[in-house]
Amino acid sequence: MVSSATAKKRKTGTAGRRSVKKNAKKQSPGKDLSASYNAHKEFNGQQYSGMQVGRSHHWHYDPGDWKETKITPDLWEISYVVTKRRAGHAPKGSGVPVGTGYHWYIVAHQNVFKLNANDYSTSMSGLKFKVAHKRAQHEEWNGTAKTQRKRIVKFLKVIIGELEKEPILLNFTYNTKEYKGEAVPVQETCHDGICEELDVTLNDEHMGIIRRLKSGWKMDNQKDEKFIQAIGEAIVF
Repeated sequence: MVSSATAKKRKTGTAGRRSVKKNAKKQSPGKDLSASYNAHKEFNGQQYSGMQVGRSHHWHYDPGDWKETKITPDLWEISYVVTKRRAGHAPKGSGVPVGTGYHWYIVAHQNVFKLNANDYSTSMSGLKFKVAHKRAQHEEWNGTAKTQRKRIVKFLKVIIGELEKEPILLNFTYNTKEYKGEAVPVQETCHDGICEELDVTLNDEHMGIIRRLKSGWKMDNQKDEKFIQAIGEAIVF
């Protein structure tokens, strides 16, 4: 039979060992996220560094300054200046140095509905393409103006090619309402006959980009999860 004093001693010893392990874990050096971020990766034969393909960022935008000037009945010049902030905090050691610059080219749908005399609901969905970047503490970009223009032309040709192909036709009923439309595959996300992302239009209204995930379908600008799944189920390759 084990005495109460011996049992207490054993218990204390076990707790002590657990405490040492816990403290050792706290004191162990953290994972070097900067090394993972900067490591060379490969996607469809293309080498890259930075955030891994498939991961997402979530940002909050400060009240911004949007200006637009009408050029033709259907064409407007736009200018938008704002500071964007992470929804959360960047992990220590991740990301690029302060002073790094990017030049993106954006192709997007902007859906606007008038709410009253002075307010409009506004949503945007689309694609942005990295044209060039400038490393911190460097004055030069990694591509000349001519090279950047060529990259934009190449990107737009891909977009045009997607739009000229026959889309996937959609036809389904949800909550007694009939929906007809189309889904245009984002070709950069297609592999082995399956496309992970598609641009969806229903009843002649643009709905946004739908993404195929292991957990199901997702659309950032649609709140009805069952409706999103209904759209996904209607997509047949």
